Amino acid sequence: MMKVLVSFLLLFFIIEMQRSLIFFEKDGFKLLIVEASKTLKMGFQTSRGMVLTNSF
Repeated sequence: MMKVLVSFLLLFFIIEMQRSLIFFEKDGFKLLIVEASKTLKMGFQTSRGMVLTNSF
C-alpha cells in the first residue's frame, strides 16, 4: 500500500514540476498534463484527506 502511495506522489510531483516547462510545449499536451494533475489531486483529496494536496 505504501509503495503505491509513494509512486503516486512521485508521479504527481513530476507532473507539477514539469507543468511550467510544458507551458511552452503544444497546448494539447499541456492541457492533458494539467487535467491529469487535477485528477490526481481529486484522488488524493477523496482517499487521503487534504494533507497531501495542501503540501503541494
